[in-house]
Amino acid sequence: TGSGLTVTSLEVDTSSSVAAGTYPFTVTATDGTISRQASGTLVVIQAPALHISPTILTFPMQTVETTSSPQTVTITNSGGATMTLSVSIDGANPLDPNFAMTNNCGGSLGAGQSCTAAVNFTPTITGSMSGAIYVDANTPDKIRQYVNLTGTAEGGLLQLSTSTLNFNTQIYVGQTSAAQTVTVWNTGTIPINFSGISIRGANAADFAAAAEPECSAGGQLKVGFGCAINVTFAPSASGTRTATLFVADSVSGSPQSFSLSGPASPPDFTIGTTPGSPSDATVAAGRTATYSLTLAPLGTLNQPVTLSCPVASSFGTCTISPSSVTLNGSGSQNVTVTVTTRAPSLAAPRDPAPPNLPPNVWWVVLMAFGGLYLLAGWAARLARFGKWWLPGSLRTITHTFPHRTVWLGLILLAVTLWVSCGGGGGSATPSSPGTQAGNYGITVIGTSGNVSHSTLLTLTVK
Repeated sequence: TGSGLTVTSLEVDTSSSVAAGTYPFTVTATDGTISRQASGTLVVIQAPALHISPTILTFPMQTVETTSSPQTVTITNSGGATMTLSVSIDGANPLDPNFAMTNNCGGSLGAGQSCTAAVNFTPTITGSMSGAIYVDANTPDKIRQYVNLTGTAEGGLLQLSTSTLNFNTQIYVGQTSAAQTVTVWNTGTIPINFSGISIRGANAADFAAAAEPECSAGGQLKVGFGCAINVTFAPSASGTRTATLFVADSVSGSPQSFSLSGPASPPDFTIGTTPGSPSDATVAAGRTATYSLTLAPLGTLNQPVTLSCPVASSFGTCTISPSSVTLNGSGSQNVTVTVTTRAPSLAAPRDPAPPNLPPNVWWVVLMAFGGLYLLAGWAARLARFGKWWLPGSLRTITHTFPHRTVWLGLILLAVTLWVSCGGGGGSATPSSPGTQAGNYGITVIGTSGNVSHSTLLTLTVK
């Protein structure tokens, strides 16, 4: 201020090379006729100044799961003093997987120095994405500056319906399981091309995969579509079997993979009634029942199976034809079980005990013997004097065999009494009742090596 001239504001542009200090100045103002001057003092201090170029990074179309070429940003300290700074990417989400940054700025920049930050774009999904680089410095205004990041992604994204296939149903060595399916989806923005599928690992030969045409070598899967890979399990040995299936395609990170596993049981067999054949029968004692059984291999069983059906001797007999079969690992075989029950049998008649007759009966017997004796004597006299009125045959007998006539009468009397009193032997009685009436279980056992199985048949005896 001076000589009527007042300076209300003054802007001085200095360079970073101007040394700090006090600098006098004079301001002259004139309207062409009158000139006025004002003088003052300029105080220069050294301070950092932040300059960034460029302030926007735009990445061209990038395929999903691939990484772009880096783009760089230059950060400069255009001030006259050392600048402390920090450089970060996406301060609100530092773990954003779409953009990645490296820089050589360290924690400070001297006056007039520069550093660079390099940014890569690796999209994980399709579409447009954005981010930012943030720079904080100790400038006088302390205002954060930033660089905007933008990028667009396209490409095929492959998604599997599962990462593991477990064949948990019981599978025997030599058998082939039902197929399990893995579905492959294209969730990206461009078609996916396939170059093949393969199975590798410790037990790779125990698994097989068949893919639909779109997923097979040379196939292409359109955006939004899926295709199936069917996997089967055919173990060659018992125990837990494992492998890994690989899918080779045009998606970044190819080949994709998922694990395969399954438990395998050693070869075995089954035994049971033949389909359509009954497992029960009803017979009378002494009759025979027949059953039809079927033996089938589980897996690659290829060895004999010995059959038996133990029953008590008092019940009857049980036979199996044939009593041993050899399963060939693929087909079943039938056998016939014959169960014969025991019929009741009779014993020889027993010798009778002497009749226990009351005393009165014995008196009648003695009187009968006496009468016969008298009759025999009378008959002898008649024979001697030749009574003409006797029949011819009786005269001959009494004349020729008088004593035999007496004995014949006695024998006839004794036989009559013996029979009438229960003589002549007892009636025949059963020596064995045979198989008793009731329900019986017949167990048929099949044995092959250290493996044994059985089935139960039912027999009703009337």
